[in-house]
Amino acid sequence: MPPVVVPPALVAAMGDLHGDAGRAWCATLPAAVERAAARWGLDVGPPYPASYHWVAPAVRVDGAVVVLKLGLSGALAQEAVTLAAWQGQGAVDLLAAEPDHGGTMALLVRAARPGTDLCTLPDERAFPVLAAVARRLHGTRAARPDGVPDSRRRVALLRAGSPLVPAALTDRAAGVLERLLDSAAAPVLCHGDLHAANVLRDVGGWVAIDPHGVWGEPALDAGTALLNPPRAWATVPGLRDLLDRRVALLAAGLRVPAARVRAWGFVSATVAAVWTAQDHGRRDDDVLALAEALSDTGG
Repeated sequence: MPPVVVPPALVAAMGDLHGDAGRAWCATLPAAVERAAARWGLDVGPPYPASYHWVAPAVRVDGAVVVLKLGLSGALAQEAVTLAAWQGQGAVDLLAAEPDHGGTMALLVRAARPGTDLCTLPDERAFPVLAAVARRLHGTRAARPDGVPDSRRRVALLRAGSPLVPAALTDRAAGVLERLLDSAAAPVLCHGDLHAANVLRDVGGWVAIDPHGVWGEPALDAGTALLNPPRAWATVPGLRDLLDRRVALLAAGLRVPAARVRAWGFVSATVAAVWTAQDHGRRDDDVLALAEALSDTGG
């Protein structure tokens, strides 16, 4: 196997998020990748340009085309139990998951082929596909895996807020989230980060990758979809009209009320703004523009 490369963007992102500990963790990745390759019999290729995980294509000794993913164990352990619960129905198959040294987790998943995502498609084509994948995931009726949270923990995050995010916005989002949770439909195992880049074309249809795993009502999975693909939302002309169209497409595809899609989008945008402020110390005007536009119709 050629020397393991750790992308500079990954080092920068982990350093930004975790400081010296993040950079030190990146330094352990080459040895961790080599251990995973030896454990699972992999010929590992160059890594993808991922921001918070080390991810690369690989070929197993039996010829299977797979993807190797390494990251900090908390998030990846949650991803592993979510994929295992779905058993390849609407998502890529989880082939193996192993903890490694220093809080690292390694996952091996079947590669989606050809693996093209939805990012280049217009909403009118992408959202029906994304919603169909979500319905398939939700339709598995998987039991709640150990370690998979619900969204109630986000109430405290929103109540705490950040000086870089208007308090009126975070307070309103916290109230909207509490009302969503108190009136929610029957919970299912949601993806939690379902958007155009996390739905890939496979030989048998479209499948999801990179789930966060959240226990909640089906409309929850519309929230992140409304925020993506990223763009300069603050300068998009007719933003409210565009969001109305996007909400209608997702509501129809998920077969849930448009008001709940809009509300989950408002909450998701506000949570994203708080995360950016807390983790990176900056104000995200584009996500805030989304939150403000959705707050007019979502709360």
